[in-house]
Amino acid sequence: MAPEPRNRAIRFRKVFDPFAAHLCRYVEGRSARTIVERGRNLVAAAPQVVVPNNATAQFIALLGRSLRYLRTEGEFAVPTETVRAGAHLTWLGTRAEHPGSSVVLAATELLRRHWATGISDLESEELFAQLAWIDPSGARGVDAARAVEQQRMTGEVLSAGPTPDPAWDRDVLEPLINQFNEARQGADDARVIARLGVGIVEAVEAALRPAWDATWRAVDLVDSLPVAASVGDRWRDDRYDFGRHAQRVDTGEARFRTRDSVKQSAWMITQRERADAALAASEALDDPMVMAGVIADGQAITGTVIDVNPPMVTVALAEPCPVPEGVELHWTELPSKCSVEVRRVTGDDQRTVELETKKGKTKYYPSVGQRVVYSPFNLAWFKPPTLPADVPWTHLGRAGDAQPEVPE
Repeated sequence: MAPEPRNRAIRFRKVFDPFAAHLCRYVEGRSARTIVERGRNLVAAAPQVVVPNNATAQFIALLGRSLRYLRTEGEFAVPTETVRAGAHLTWLGTRAEHPGSSVVLAATELLRRHWATGISDLESEELFAQLAWIDPSGARGVDAARAVEQQRMTGEVLSAGPTPDPAWDRDVLEPLINQFNEARQGADDARVIARLGVGIVEAVEAALRPAWDATWRAVDLVDSLPVAASVGDRWRDDRYDFGRHAQRVDTGEARFRTRDSVKQSAWMITQRERADAALAASEALDDPMVMAGVIADGQAITGTVIDVNPPMVTVALAEPCPVPEGVELHWTELPSKCSVEVRRVTGDDQRTVELETKKGKTKYYPSVGQRVVYSPFNLAWFKPPTLPADVPWTHLGRAGDAQPEVPE
């Protein structure tokens, strides 16, 4: 903790350099051991960072950008660990934007994906209020959340960051920093700073402690849930990507553009769209409650098999079939191996649907009387599209818009 963060020497000596050294030990220690999995060389583990909310997760990339190109020689030189930490933070920040990644986890997002509360998505970015709804400690969720909101209004509970409360800055931190600066009289000796900055350190620690405890409380709540079947595959992707990043750092090639090129942007968008679709499919196939929402939206059907005459399967539904004829669906028992097409909807009430098996027609069929769900989700892998050798003119922009892609 830096008692005077506006002073560069104090800021780096008390915060950035020690933090960078600790981060490098943690991150680089995760890449020390590799294993072969599914024919690929993977690191045995990857780093995982949990923060209170999405704003803090976004701040990670900003912090990485500010550190990764600092000088290690000459005036204002920093330790090499600080520059490497900037590269690690940049990778963490980029990976945090990848759907389904578990490398950087915002506590508010974790809770929102696993619990339903009486607050909006915007309000749920307030970690304390969200925890009050989910784990009210004996009170009703709405009453506990109301109490927390009142405490936030009066300043009894401070923001979980990364932006501090202005009232706390004005009433608590600013007077302490003024006293500190008057007492040190411009000195920046480490022993003087440590002795005079005790009050500031104690005040900041007291302000951060509730957010620290709340974040771990959220982690404990999520840890109490069963692990979904698809988590291992997504974590394997994280480890693969981390291994590539670690190799780039080791070889001195961990360089990042200030602005992505057209091809990089197209590739990144494609990768994230595919990851987002895969995450939605995995969540629905893993969690019956999520699949129930898909069924309620009319994207999937569920019912009882009343006849099997390969390749046809007839299913009786509880509600009129919402899926149009000709649409392809996948049997949730074998989503990558069995697909069907809605051929005909019969009955006066439109509750009997005939499905023609397209994929897996030789052996993958449900039994008569079995309860089945057919959804639009499957877990099959498809080769991504190949980017053209040259950027199409539609994506070049105006001649004067080009920006040099060099480090800051």
